Amino acid sequence: MVLLMSLLTSFAALAATGTVAYATGAGSLNYYYNHDGSPTWNPSQVRGAGYAYSAPAIVHSSRTDNTEMVVEGPNQTLDYYYNHDGKSGWSESAIKGASTDATPAIAYNDVYGNTEIAVQGANHTLYYYYNHDGTPGWSGGAVSGPGAYSAPAIVHSDSTDNTEIAAEGPTWTL
Repeated sequence: MVLLMSLLTSFAALAATGTVAYATGAGSLNYYYNHDGSPTWNPSQVRGAGYAYSAPAIVHSSRTDNTEMVVEGPNQTLDYYYNHDGKSGWSESAIKGASTDATPAIAYNDVYGNTEIAVQGANHTLYYYYNHDGTPGWSGGAVSGPGAYSAPAIVHSDSTDNTEIAAEGPTWTL
């Protein structure tokens, strides 16, 4: 796995399921998975050249058996992809109105079946978007005004039903 990661331009790993996703220098989005304990990695191209401009963020939903990822797309769009385990092909949707200036982050809320995304947008604004499984469209908006100076991190705690986002602030504060 170390050799594989050293060859990647931008990658995200989901260690619990043996999954790696990465964007190449040409802007294609690729995905590898393996079955736990197996030395064999299975490749899949999610999108061809010109569609991925950041490292992807990836999460697996145990509720839906979907692998889900988000990446900065062309013209700083925020693009979401998902694949139901065992199926070929990926489904895609752009998060309408969303734009990104940094690598997005993704989390999954098993309590409500929501996919949750955090991203730094224009003018260092921090944004949060969510979508309930099976429904069209995304909800959300600005979490804060200017003040986010890095790609955010996001996590959802099912035991407390809290979503938490962290990003670097001005002058390297957290």
